[in-house]
Amino acid sequence: MVLFIYQLGAVASVLAIGNLLKKDIPQKIKNRIIILLLLTSWVGILSYFFILKNRVEKWWSGKKCLVTVSKS
Repeated sequence: MVLFIYQLGAVASVLAIGNLLKKDIPQKIKNRIIILLLLTSWVGILSYFFILKNRVEKWWSGKKCLVTVSKS
């Protein structure tokens, strides 16, 4: 049973990392999240799938935001 849970965690880690690599965010941020996922095991995997998965591109987009000031 323990081996099954370990294997399930390994598969979930690979899926989370594979999904993260497809996101349009800076490589530096990707590396930090991958290290965090690997170090925190199940907690990191669950937090990625339930919290970060759909928000990571919005929070850390690779594009810089430019503020435009309109003169009136």
